[in-house]
Amino acid sequence: MSGDDRGPSESVDSKGNGWLLIPALFFGPTTWSGVAEALTAMGLDAAVVGPVACSTRTSDPIEDWCEVVVEAAEALRGRRLRIAGHSAVCPRLRFAASRLGDAGHDVDTIVYVEGRLPAHGIAPSVADPQRAELMDSVTHPDGYLPPWPLWWGPLIDGLIPDEGLREQVWRECRRIPRSLFDLPIPAPDLGSEVTEAFLGFGSGYAPSLDVARAKGWPTAWLEGNHLHQVNDPITVASTLLALDATATLGGPPVP
Repeated sequence: MSGDDRGPSESVDSKGNGWLLIPALFFGPTTWSGVAEALTAMGLDAAVVGPVACSTRTSDPIEDWCEVVVEAAEALRGRRLRIAGHSAVCPRLRFAASRLGDAGHDVDTIVYVEGRLPAHGIAPSVADPQRAELMDSVTHPDGYLPPWPLWWGPLIDGLIPDEGLREQVWRECRRIPRSLFDLPIPAPDLGSEVTEAFLGFGSGYAPSLDVARAKGWPTAWLEGNHLHQVNDPITVASTLLALDATATLGGPPVP
């Protein structure tokens, strides 16, 4: 959708919505590229945030990540933003939305996809000690986690059935400092003008789904695995639009 056809009297609201799709810290843009293409085919604007170069020498990697998010949002300047973030970025989405607001963007909706919900000042290692234990078990002596696919062995066989797509997603996975997950995450109050919603695949984040429902948020549940947006981008794109319209979809998570 191009802004070139707008008349001079049209307001920012008339420019329409834009979707900013944020990959998990472990992954690259291919995890959202299919959804972005589906949204574009539906006549909407979409941008995917690129990777962040996380280093043990980085003084504040969350700030660095926010800078990359804000930079990607420039492609949607003037649109009313809908943010969808996947997995490990979910606890960081309120902070990112706040920074986008500081940069002059209007954020209307946040959709947390397959991840934990924000909790102000809580480090991921504290919020999820079992995951922290797993990360500790695979951390290399230099303090870096290996690329995400190397954590799981045969457990992720078949996660992405399409071989070419799977190879591309795995190729984009990179090493990340383990210490990143020991840093407390700010989660500022965004006020009632921002709609928050949750989308889950399978049972992996059932607690987040339960909390979102208890809060009265729009929620949706699709039967699939952790990377379902890669395997079925059209359904996921349509579900994001339904959540943005404050619909509640789907049944309970798989036990």
